[in-house]
Amino acid sequence: MINKKYIKKAIVSAVALGIVGYGAIVYTIHKEDVALANKRLDALSLHNIDDLSAQAMRLLAEKGCADCHTPNSPLPFYAKVPGVKQTMQADIDKANQSFELAPVVQAVEQHQAVNQVALAKLEFVLNNNSMPIPKYLAIHWPSSYLNSADRQLLLNWIKHQRQQYYPNPTAAPQFKNLAIQPIHTVFKTDPAKVALGLSLYNNIHLSANNKYACSSCHSIHTGGTDNLPTSLGINNLDDPMNAPTVYDSAFNMSQFWNGRAADLAAQAAGPIFNPVEMGSKNWGNIIAKLKQDPQLVKLFDASYKDGMTGANITNAIAEYEKTLITTNSRFDQYLEGNLSALTPKEIEGFKLFLKTGCQTCHVGQSMGGQSYEKMGVYSSFFDNLKGKHIEGDKGRYLVTHNEKQMHYFKVPNLRNIAITGPYFSGGRAATLSEAVNAMAKYQCNTDFTPKETQAMVAYLKTLTGEYQGKTLTNPNCHDVNGQQVCNSAKDQVWKQVTGRKLPTEMSLN
Repeated sequence: MINKKYIKKAIVSAVALGIVGYGAIVYTIHKEDVALANKRLDALSLHNIDDLSAQAMRLLAEKGCADCHTPNSPLPFYAKVPGVKQTMQADIDKANQSFELAPVVQAVEQHQAVNQVALAKLEFVLNNNSMPIPKYLAIHWPSSYLNSADRQLLLNWIKHQRQQYYPNPTAAPQFKNLAIQPIHTVFKTDPAKVALGLSLYNNIHLSANNKYACSSCHSIHTGGTDNLPTSLGINNLDDPMNAPTVYDSAFNMSQFWNGRAADLAAQAAGPIFNPVEMGSKNWGNIIAKLKQDPQLVKLFDASYKDGMTGANITNAIAEYEKTLITTNSRFDQYLEGNLSALTPKEIEGFKLFLKTGCQTCHVGQSMGGQSYEKMGVYSSFFDNLKGKHIEGDKGRYLVTHNEKQMHYFKVPNLRNIAITGPYFSGGRAATLSEAVNAMAKYQCNTDFTPKETQAMVAYLKTLTGEYQGKTLTNPNCHDVNGQQVCNSAKDQVWKQVTGRKLPTEMSLN
């Protein structure tokens, strides 16, 4: 019979050996962490950087944030253990899918603004105490643990960045440091060019068949879009993407879902020459048609030294689009200090929006348009789709041809979201409730209760703003079984041409 004392001693010895072994591993890794941190500190270029920014960058370097949040980060010695390298690389790839540190450091070193999305993502994990992740801390804790003073320093730096580069002059004091701001920017424009741009925006002669204008898919009377799943272009050819709203698009870092146009002027030229949108061949043909209007020629000559050219046409359209800013939504009023502008349910939705982390992508005045994010972070949105896949589903990949950017899209603005359905790049969500639940599942790894979904939808409806002093409305939006659905009279034509069901006839998984 085995003596119980020997068993107890064996267990104690095994535990002791385990503790010693764990300590030895942690100590060895700590030495490597310190060496890597010193290299990163030596590589920092913090000349003439304010003290708070310098401290923040040194802290990020010392704590090893770059170990995971840098593509092709050098792996530590224990990555040679079979199976460990693959696990670590998967974690690093996922970390960089969410956040890359190098652009933050580079912006600070070059005395430039850190992207608002990066600031919001850092702020969120600092407030939630969710970074570094537990399994990383388990063996890197001596060098990577962030104490409360560390976190506060980084939060103070984020606030400093916002004050310096993203001033928030109209917000009430309690909302000054939010990642979201009331709309307060007025873009400088030339009134004569704006008037000319308005005329061109509605001019059907920009299209090959003289039937389509910019406003055909982006009507300012229907939320700045066409309320179709994907737009119908010249000869009813099926355009591969949902038409983003033109309202507040001047805030975007780039244009189109995949960001292939650098600015509004470049975007204006895209549909004009797209064979499935407006189908024109060249500027010569377009200008020949436009010059048949003597008044239009006079307007060009008055606004541009070189008169009517392709560049001037798109410039004028862009000038007009810069005026399509929607201010004074009820949510803006709330952020500016009118706390009675929102109902308790809407405020509940706003708090849920912040708690879930929606503001880490939907930032700034337009609440979006400042980064490219993967659609389907926690599980594959596109693998779970019912119905037809479209070329545009590839997203940013179509521009960069980088496999790692497959299914990445420019984050859409949330302003006026209640009147711009259907939703997503392929128009696959018919209602805000569907869109909200899909985003919660695929982007935030959570499932909202029906009550939470209702609160979030109620909040999102407060983002509808005013244009030219009047709150935006959309006659295409109406109630269907208690849900607001925006669809167009073109829906039946769309079904016949595409052979696809409407979002209202499908459901997202």
